[in-house]
Amino acid sequence: MISNSIFRALVFVGLIFADGQLDGFGQQATNQVAGVKTNFIDDAKLSEKEVHQVLELAKICGIKEPGEINTFHFRPIGGRGIDIKSVERISGRDTYFETLMIQKDGWRSDYIVGKDIKRIGEFTAKPAEKYTTRLRSYEFRKRAVKVVLANAGELDVEIADKAIGLIAKSKVKFASEWERSEFENLRDATPKSIDLARSEEGYRLEMDEPNGRMHDVTFKFEKGELIIIFVADIVI
Repeated sequence: MISNSIFRALVFVGLIFADGQLDGFGQQATNQVAGVKTNFIDDAKLSEKEVHQVLELAKICGIKEPGEINTFHFRPIGGRGIDIKSVERISGRDTYFETLMIQKDGWRSDYIVGKDIKRIGEFTAKPAEKYTTRLRSYEFRKRAVKVVLANAGELDVEIADKAIGLIAKSKVKFASEWERSEFENLRDATPKSIDLARSEEGYRLEMDEPNGRMHDVTFKFEKGELIIIFVADIVI
């Protein structure tokens, strides 16, 4: 299972590296409206008027410098969604941006509920659901990658740097031979996100293969050594 923070962050990370494909549901049409890049899937296009409404709503909800609007399918629950992303800010190896999920009437079977809901036309959003994504650049097995540091306020960046460096060089230990054999099958996989493990002490690293398969690698540090305690496929 993917944590909510990682799922939200990966909505956009998937777009960055997906060459125009979003969630496997058709080709995106990329354009610019009002100076903002738009990526719309075939059955979730917005008119120019609707784009301006989405931009206005996003600014009300705290996206001060909108940079990109995307539409997508929710998997596996179904329905269509809208994300608006701020202009990226770069600081050294890190890239930051804010994201807000917006709902259009009729695009999902459920509705945004609760207090402080903002609405313009057919679009609704909650300012409290705006979140920040932190991407950190690494060289991983001679490949340049960007990794989502989920829950960046809780996750120590030094831990992330150390873990990804050790995993890249396979300088790790294993809880059992089963974890060793599963990890050795990930030679072509690259890290996508790192987070605190919620079900137990330690951390989780998502690693994706070129064929699209995703894997969860759960690990901990013990006496300075990285120990992989679980490897599993991610099923969405």
